Amino acid sequence: MSEWLVLSIAMASACAVVLTIAVLNNRRVAADDDPSETPDVIEYMTMMIGVVYAIVLGLAIAGVWEGRSAAQESVRLEAQALHEVRERSSVYPAEVRDRIRADLDAYVAHVVGEEWRVMAEQGALTERGTELLARVRADVTDYEPQTEHEGQAYQPLVDQVAAADDARSSRGENAGETMPGLVWFGLIIGAL
Repeated sequence: MSEWLVLSIAMASACAVVLTIAVLNNRRVAADDDPSETPDVIEYMTMMIGVVYAIVLGLAIAGVWEGRSAAQESVRLEAQALHEVRERSSVYPAEVRDRIRADLDAYVAHVVGEEWRVMAEQGALTERGTELLARVRADVTDYEPQTEHEGQAYQPLVDQVAAADDARSSRGENAGETMPGLVWFGLIIGAL
């Protein structure tokens, strides 16, 4: 079953239990019951529980937001580095440039088409993506520059491939859940 379906069923069940208890408790109240005799301590404790819950909820939201921002940043850095490799390879001979670009295109197609799905389902990167990025790295590092202009472009290309690899690793680390199930459980129980 989907996690969201289980979560929805659990929330609906918890709400049904709370409503049932409220209705039964309301029917049991005697006609001569005086609610003004309720101590102020109960109201104070209820208020404090609400404040603590609001703080926990705020921290959970901030944690999820931070995780999302980190994931977006790693994807942006990876895309920017790959774009730089593609553009800076234009100074290389057509055969080398075309091989670099073809391998870049294969890597990007794999990431967008397959790796994102695997990351969403399993929270991990694929071996195929690692192989394709290694092929791009080999394309860039194996070429020996023939001119001074190519030599000036060589090290920045190597640096950009390293930046893409680093951003990819960061993307893989951010692929898991941002909030563990225990926190979800605590938030739901606290809301009730």
